[in-house]
Amino acid sequence: MNIQDFIEEFRSVIVSSVGRDSNPLYHPGTDRKKIYQLIKEIPRRPIASQIDAIGGIVQALKSRDSAILVGEMGLGKTYISIAATAALGFTKTLVVCPPHLVSKWRREVKQTVPSATALAVERIGDFEKALNQKRGPLFLILSREKAKLGYYWKGHAARLKDGTFVCPRCRTPLIDRDGIPVSHEILNRKKQKCKECREPLWEANPRGPRRFPLATYLKNKYPGYFDLLISDECHEYKGAATAQGIALDHMGKATRRILALTGTLLGGYSSNLFYLLFRISRDIRKDFKFRDIKRWMELYGVLEKITFISNGDEGRASLKKAQEVRWHERPGISPALIPELLPRAIFLKLSDLNIALPPYREIAHSIDMEPNQKEAYRSFQEELLAELRTALNQGSKRLLGVYLQALLGYSDSPWVEETITDKESGRILAESAPLEEDHLYPKEKELLRICDEAKRNGRKTVVYCVHTETRDITERLKKILGEAGLEAEILKATKVKAGEREEWIQSFKGDVLITHPRNVHTGLDLIQFPQVVWYQQDYSIYIVRQASRRSWRIGQKELVNVHHVYYRGTIQEKAITLNIKKLRAALLTEGELIEGKLVEQVEDDGLVALAKTIISRAEEKISLESELRRLRCFEEEPDMILPDNSTLEEAYDEILSESPEKIPLPESRNDEAQTETARNQTLFQQPNQLVLFSW
Repeated sequence: MNIQDFIEEFRSVIVSSVGRDSNPLYHPGTDRKKIYQLIKEIPRRPIASQIDAIGGIVQALKSRDSAILVGEMGLGKTYISIAATAALGFTKTLVVCPPHLVSKWRREVKQTVPSATALAVERIGDFEKALNQKRGPLFLILSREKAKLGYYWKGHAARLKDGTFVCPRCRTPLIDRDGIPVSHEILNRKKQKCKECREPLWEANPRGPRRFPLATYLKNKYPGYFDLLISDECHEYKGAATAQGIALDHMGKATRRILALTGTLLGGYSSNLFYLLFRISRDIRKDFKFRDIKRWMELYGVLEKITFISNGDEGRASLKKAQEVRWHERPGISPALIPELLPRAIFLKLSDLNIALPPYREIAHSIDMEPNQKEAYRSFQEELLAELRTALNQGSKRLLGVYLQALLGYSDSPWVEETITDKESGRILAESAPLEEDHLYPKEKELLRICDEAKRNGRKTVVYCVHTETRDITERLKKILGEAGLEAEILKATKVKAGEREEWIQSFKGDVLITHPRNVHTGLDLIQFPQVVWYQQDYSIYIVRQASRRSWRIGQKELVNVHHVYYRGTIQEKAITLNIKKLRAALLTEGELIEGKLVEQVEDDGLVALAKTIISRAEEKISLESELRRLRCFEEEPDMILPDNSTLEEAYDEILSESPEKIPLPESRNDEAQTETARNQTLFQQPNQLVLFSW
C-alpha cells in the first residue's frame, strides 16, 4: 500500500489520534474564564479569539522560556502581547521593535495598562533613570536600530620603526597564517585579538558617533533582569550574523522569557527559522549548535544534492572521475518541523475574531510587451545569457546578480541604455538598445487604468516599486500619473524618517502614493488605500505578505484589491513563478493550504497532497468546515502567478540553479490566444485552512 492509499483508508483514525495525542496547554472551554479574571482590570476588552491567544501565551510562557504569536497583519498582536504581560503579572518588560513603531507601542501600552510606565529608551542614561522608577509595571521600548548600533572602531597596534606592527601589550609581532606581517588595512578589516595575550587589536574611533549598543549594555549589566522581552516583527532577526540578530541574542540574555511577534513566520525555507528559534529557545540550543544549520535543513527542510562530474586530469590514470558535490536548499518544509513549533507557537487569523471585513482579492495582470520592446528585451537577454553561461562553466557566479537585476530593470525602463561591463576586465558584456522615452509602455498604461478607475470610484491607491535608487522609476510614474490628472506623491525613506511616516501617511491628501514596500510593510495602517498595486515585485515573502495586507485590517470598510502587474515571458514572470513555491511552504507551516491551476503546475511537494487528503476526508467524523474557510486560494490561468518569499540572493540561485546549458529562454506565446480575462484574473478566492494546532 502506498502512502496515498494508506491515508485514504485510515484517515479517520489518523485525525482522531492526532486530536487525542496533541493535548493543548490551553482549553478555551475551561480556561477562558480564568484568563478573563487575570485581565479584568484592563480597560480594553479583548475581541473574540484574542482572549484565547492571550491564554495561549500565558500557558506557553508558564511552561517554557519562549512563545511565538503568529498573527495576520491587523489583528492586534501588540494589544494581545501587552494584555498577556498583564495577565502574567510581569512588572519589568523590555520591548524591541522597528523604529517607526516606538510611538505606537507607547500609545498601546498606556491605553491597555493605564497604570504602567511606558518609556522610549534611546541611550544608556534613559535606562538607568527608568529602572530607578518604582511606580507600576514598567515597559521599556527601544528601536532595533538603537539596540544594535554602536560606535565605530579602528585597528589598534604598536608600530615599530621598521613599519611592522606588534601587540601593544606583550609586543608580539603580528603576522598572518603564512608568517607575513599584517598591514594596517588587515587590522581595520576585522576585529582581532593577540594570539599570545588576547589583547584586543582594535579601539573606538573618536571620529565616529559616541554610542554603545543598548542590547550589549543590557546583556553585560542586567543579565536576567527583565521578566519578558517582546520582540516585534521577529522574522527580521532570522539572519545568522546580522547586527540585529546578534542584538536579539544579547537582549535575550537580559530577560527570563521571550515573546516573539510576527505576521509572517516562515520565508519558504526551513533555514529561515533556525537562528530565530536558536536565539529564543533553550530547548533548541540543547539539541543544536549554532553552526548546525545544515543538520537542521536535513531534518526539517528540503535539500537538493548537486553533483558535478568532470573527466579532468585526476582520472587520467584510472577510471576515477573528478566530482564536486554541492547542497542547495529548496523551498519546502518537513512535517517533523511542526512538533518544534506546536509547544511554543500560537496561530491567529483575522477570521478567528469573527469581525466582518470586506472582501480581499489579489489580481494578476499578465501584460504583453510591444513587438519592438519584446525584441529588444530578447536580444539583450541573449547577450547576457551567453556571457552568464561562459562564467558559470568557468565556476564563477559573479554575473548572476547582474543578469537578474539588468533584465528586471530593463523590463520596466526600456528607454534606458543598459551597458553591462565585467568589473574584473572592464570588457563590455552586453548592451541594450534604448527605446523611445516619450512613450507610454504597456505596464504604465495598465497602471494608469487601475489608478484612474480607482479615483473615479473614490478610492486611493498605493503603488509599490522596488527600483527606487539606481534604476529609479518613481519620478517617471509620478509624472505620468500627474499628466493624467492624478495627484501622486512619493514616500522616500531618506526624506521621511521612520518615526514620522505614520503621521505623514495620515495627512496624505493625494490620489496615489508611490513608495518602496519596505518603507511601510510593518506596523503602519494604509486603510485609506484600498487599492494596492505591485508595479514591481519584492523578493522577500515577508515583505510581500506584510505590505499586501497593510490595507486589509480591522476598520477597513471597502473592498481591497491587490494587483500584481508583470510582463509575460520575462524574468519577472519566472521569478514570481518560483516564489510561489516558497509561499506554499510558508503557508503550510501556518496550517494553510492554497489551491489553483498555477499552484498545481508548480507543486512538487507530496506533503501537500497528503494534507489535502486528510482535509478533504476528515469531515466524515470531525466537522472542520468552519475552520477551513480562512485562506484565499489561487484561481487562475496557467500564465498567472503570484509572489511569495525569498531574498534577492535566494532568487539568483532559484532562477539559475539549473546547469548553464538548461537555462531556458522565454518561450514565445501566441498573443491572439491571450484573452483579456487571462490578463486580469483573481488569484485568491475561497479560503481553505488546515488546522495544525489549537491553544
